[in-house]
Amino acid sequence: MTKDDIMYNVQLCDVVYKEEKDIDFKSFDLFKVKWVDDKKSDTQAFVAMKGKSIYVVFRGTSSKKDAQNDVSIDKVPFINEGDKVHIGFLSSWDSVKDIIFKNIDKMSGYNKIVVCGHSLGAAVATLCAYNLSHVYDTPIECCTIGSPRVGNKTFKNNYDNKKIKTYRIVHNNDVAAHSPF
Repeated sequence: MTKDDIMYNVQLCDVVYKEEKDIDFKSFDLFKVKWVDDKKSDTQAFVAMKGKSIYVVFRGTSSKKDAQNDVSIDKVPFINEGDKVHIGFLSSWDSVKDIIFKNIDKMSGYNKIVVCGHSLGAAVATLCAYNLSHVYDTPIECCTIGSPRVGNKTFKNNYDNKKIKTYRIVHNNDVAAHSPF
């Protein structure tokens, strides 16, 4: 991922905070856009294509419900034995997982999947990238901004073993990036 790619992903992480109707997806060269908005969990994202890449972009904390998910820190099993992840982040991912997979399955001609998000969205992006790596044989990149820690050491090791190209952008003094595990 180049510096320009990272800056592009940062812009996508910013624009996902807007309402769907207020986003000019064409100005980002995105097409086949599918907006995802799960009202119950208050999780928002979009799936789109740019060139031969699929982008999955998650919105971060922007509501009381999101904040509740942020502080729901019990550890629960995830995909592999020993994986323990933050229940609030997993709840957000689980609420949109099926629609994300469904929309990826509708797309063709891609050669990589890029997943990104900020804050809560970054944590969900991490779970998404890991989950996608178990389903698709396509290279996966994950760019997170201000992501909290998502899982235990076993999860981290299993994630690292999946060879997901990951770019985790954090500020050293950001307490969220050093919590909750």
